Amino acid sequence: MKILVSVIVPVHNGESYLRQCLDSIVNQTLRDIEIICIDDGSTDGSLKILEEYQRKDSRIRVISEEASNAGHARNVGLKTAIGMFLSFLDCDDWFELDMLEVMYAQSLKTDADVVICKAATFDQKSGKFSSESFSLQENLVPARICFSCKDIAADAFQFCRTAAWDKLYKKSFIDENLIQFQEQPRMNDCFFSVMANIRAKKISVCNHFFVHYRINTGTSITSNFKQTYPSTLVTIQKIWNSLAPEEQKIFVKSFKNFVLKIIFYEFLRFPEEFAFQYYKLLHSMDFKLEALKASEVYNPDLYELLTPLLVEPFMEEERFTKAFELFQKKYQEQRLSIMFLFSRKVRSLLTFLRTHDISCYRIRFENIVCKHILNR
Repeated sequence: MKILVSVIVPVHNGESYLRQCLDSIVNQTLRDIEIICIDDGSTDGSLKILEEYQRKDSRIRVISEEASNAGHARNVGLKTAIGMFLSFLDCDDWFELDMLEVMYAQSLKTDADVVICKAATFDQKSGKFSSESFSLQENLVPARICFSCKDIAADAFQFCRTAAWDKLYKKSFIDENLIQFQEQPRMNDCFFSVMANIRAKKISVCNHFFVHYRINTGTSITSNFKQTYPSTLVTIQKIWNSLAPEEQKIFVKSFKNFVLKIIFYEFLRFPEEFAFQYYKLLHSMDFKLEALKASEVYNPDLYELLTPLLVEPFMEEERFTKAFELFQKKYQEQRLSIMFLFSRKVRSLLTFLRTHDISCYRIRFENIVCKHILNR
């Protein structure tokens, strides 16, 4: 049997949701797949569940590793994958059953290196599904069958989520570009996803909600950020250093706004003791964010709040603590401000105007035409 898609699933203590995850893969309408499950040192019943499914389905391969991180587990899967295409899924999320068939067919028709679908969240606490895509910014995507990041240079880092689980990758493309996951405890798929997008000659968007991303489980990797504060900055630096000089020139504005947004939300999350450690590491890396012109900042409200922490000379801990407390206070005040709500609407309009030089009606028409061509 020719393997069309290799689905790689890192598993660490995921017994609560693992069966739903695996069921969504083994029951895919595309049958010619392999399912590579890497148990990353689980101490619960995850490995037993994997072995149970392996006995029932010959397409499943289980690899048992010592506890490391999801990035390492995915790289192990990459080394053993033999499919034409690659798909990734976390063990607490799940796919729609026709996802791989539809995305595989679209990749063949478009010859795309990367096919991206939509993802919706499922709140484990409330039991509610979101009705909006949080992974793809459709207003930033050109109205054409395929595009590259150079076509949307100003939004190359903004148009989709920096994750691997909402994408189908051509394996030969990943191998040729030697793209690997970072083996670190948090944000280990960001580098892989970003570099694949940047290097892809053809990216195609599949306008379907195919991935269900579970939130508020209290067990995901992203829940442990307090212990892993350097991961994000290490990732950002690696991305920038991996770009060729001409790529840095093309994507610099999008990249710096990407960094600003990440730093902003991380400062909001960190308690003071971690915030200062993060601040010291940030200043040692010198991303030159202060060089951004006002006209180049996508979110002026955000940048205004961050300015004291970014632009001023390095502060000792006592002075930083005061600035950090003021930053959080001003953020809360800003959220309650009527002008802030108004500015968000204006900013949305400006984003639309920045990324569209034709009317919304023509965009809708072109999307319909593109969809019709793909479905022929």
